[in-house]
Amino acid sequence: MEPLNRRYERKRISIICLGIAVLILTGNLAGSLFGFLAGAVAPSSFMSAEGSAWITAFGQYAVSFPLCALVISRIPADPMEKGRMNRFAISRLFVVCCAMMTLGSLLGFAVNSGVTLLVGKTPDNYVSNMISETSLYYNVIVVGIMAPVWEEILFRRMIIDRMNRLGDRPAIFTSALIFALVHGNFYQCFYAFAVGLVLGYIYVRTGKIRWTILLHILLNMLFGVLPTYLYGQFGTPALTVITAAEVVLTILGLLLVFGEWKKIHFLYGWVELPKHHWAGIVFLNPGMFLYLLLSASVFAVNLLR
Repeated sequence: MEPLNRRYERKRISIICLGIAVLILTGNLAGSLFGFLAGAVAPSSFMSAEGSAWITAFGQYAVSFPLCALVISRIPADPMEKGRMNRFAISRLFVVCCAMMTLGSLLGFAVNSGVTLLVGKTPDNYVSNMISETSLYYNVIVVGIMAPVWEEILFRRMIIDRMNRLGDRPAIFTSALIFALVHGNFYQCFYAFAVGLVLGYIYVRTGKIRWTILLHILLNMLFGVLPTYLYGQFGTPALTVITAAEVVLTILGLLLVFGEWKKIHFLYGWVELPKHHWAGIVFLNPGMFLYLLLSASVFAVNLLR
């Protein structure tokens, strides 16, 4: 094992967080810039919800995500252990992800209800509004495919590959936390954190990003795109069926969590890290401070606007 160099490990994590900060900052700037250019060329297209959504997505996936990846890639990745989880186990964990989506969403709505009582204003559910106001084509391409692909590459592969040297626990936890906070709202952050933990575990056990991309696509389609489309087409009966399916998946997922808990195992990294002493390395660095401050600012703006 390598001896622990706290300064070096903090620097690595700091650069990761700086990369995510770049993602947030350039996402807003790129969206505004492309929105201005589109408004100058075709004002009517930009003013529609569909046109605005496409412009925002272009800024994110053509500019912000690549820039973020470029910053994080400055840190050398470490090899991942592969082939320790079969497809049946991955399927069971997908059901757990479904349960986490439902329970996390309920917690998010509960927190936002509390915020409403405090500030006297209901926070805007941006993602839900966007999905309902845009076309099925946009939602399938952007929400269902592009977002999961890029998010898994960044928040699972690029982050965990550069943190697994400290062990599975800090790598999975940090990846899930950063992934949750980048959403910038309470509606999504709780289920994003819980799902991020499960997808992170799948990735460290398989070493194959294609599995988490596939599961992320299925989750976004089943819990985001498909319910909105079916409700728009068939109304309340569709909503009843969707709710019943979510209840069943949640119960099955919780049963699997309690039944499979003892089978979960985490590997140590090849850096001599004192047990449970990784929090100081993860959080006590400039990049993490900046990212947490920026995330708090985004949460505040989204709550008050």
